[in-house]
Amino acid sequence: MSRLAVLLVATFLLSLRAAAEPTLTITCEDPQGLRYDYGPPPGSWYSDEVNPRLQKSDDGFTDVKPLFVLDSRDTSLLTVIFGSTQLVPRYAPTRAREARLVQSTADYLVAIEVGEESIWVHTFYPKLGVAFFSRNILQHPRPHLGNAVAALYFAKCTFTPGSTE
Repeated sequence: MSRLAVLLVATFLLSLRAAAEPTLTITCEDPQGLRYDYGPPPGSWYSDEVNPRLQKSDDGFTDVKPLFVLDSRDTSLLTVIFGSTQLVPRYAPTRAREARLVQSTADYLVAIEVGEESIWVHTFYPKLGVAFFSRNILQHPRPHLGNAVAALYFAKCTFTPGSTE
């Protein structure tokens, strides 16, 4: 990348930073929870036998410290950074996503994130210092056979009003 391109990108990012001030930053520990899968058993996705079943398992994230930022630019959107804090070079970097804040009181905040592969509901309880995250996915290993997944995670969180600096 040329020096001019780097300078333009840096200027753009600094202008965004100047335009928006964080009004709330939420930092969470590694989420842990339960996962439910409904579909064919693993290993049978590509066979002709269709025998779906419900499976329950422990689920969670390691080296993932979810970060959520509500800023003054648009208080109906929550910036979501939910990815590894220790990236292995072969993996793509974590991208920031957006969730729509649908409810906000002094006791809780609820945001919904609709993505290409899943729907997340992020529920925060600032007075308790915790959050719940639910995720729903329909995985398609074959065109005529899907695997429905629902997961619920829990994490302790720190809620910091104002600037992150």
